[in-house]
Amino acid sequence: MSNSIHGFQIDDIDGCEFVKSSNIGSLMISLHQDDESFYTGEIHVVYPDASHTTITKEEAQMLIDSGEWMVLLQEEPMKKIYRTYADTEVTMLSTEVKCPYCGNEWFEEDKNDCGNTYTLRCDDEFDNGCGKEFEMHFDAS
Repeated sequence: MSNSIHGFQIDDIDGCEFVKSSNIGSLMISLHQDDESFYTGEIHVVYPDASHTTITKEEAQMLIDSGEWMVLLQEEPMKKIYRTYADTEVTMLSTEVKCPYCGNEWFEEDKNDCGNTYTLRCDDEFDNGCGKEFEMHFDAS
């Protein structure tokens, strides 16, 4: 299976691993911890029905080596960036518009120069609106 890790060693578990079992289906394995969060040296196995058990590392490695279990490659998680208001700059203003014919509402970008009158059409990319043109006068008051 191309999305599995060949030659996986049970000691290489990183958090948890997703496993495809030829007998059971999808499993999840991790290093087992006791009630006080100490590692016990065993492998925690979670089954598709959410039941779980522990097995020895040797048993788990034997299941992997025999091909009964295939440890699946995990895709690299999506990267994140963090921004705050300090990173924010207003680059475009939008004006809320309501069609005087049908009442359809939307935002028009960069139609906000004081004293200007704009000719608008009531339609959008979703074919909402009546298609009629009207004038919108923008003023600061």
